[in-house]
Amino acid sequence: MEKNYEIAYLLSLLVPENEVATYAGKLTSLIGDQGGVVKRVEEPKARRLAYPVKKERSAYFGYTTFVMAKEAINDLKKKLAFETKILRFLIVEEEEKSIPMPRISFRKPQERVIVTPRETEEKEKLDIVQLDKKLEEILGQ
Repeated sequence: MEKNYEIAYLLSLLVPENEVATYAGKLTSLIGDQGGVVKRVEEPKARRLAYPVKKERSAYFGYTTFVMAKEAINDLKKKLAFETKILRFLIVEEEEKSIPMPRISFRKPQERVIVTPRETEEKEKLDIVQLDKKLEEILGQ
């Protein structure tokens, strides 16, 4: 069963800048060799690290998203472990992003009635008059 993955990696600054794209291509070919399909490649860019990684304070950071069979991930990790210029890498499974569906109502929209204060007072007067008439009818007066 194939799943979506993302690999983030740190590439040593000892790699010359003109060869950084070559290492990104090497990673892409490793994914392809394992039967994966690359979806997106973010070219590595030089970054200052928050803490030293293998005694380096700066590195090229890049990431790649791909689709691969779950069984092939361990083989990919083993091959990446032998790459000396990759300081650190992390492969995570991407979750399917579900888009919430809007709620659809099949009821008729209610009409909005704007009532002014004057209309309200008139209705109250009418209601009181009608109420008095009803009371007279009930009491028989």
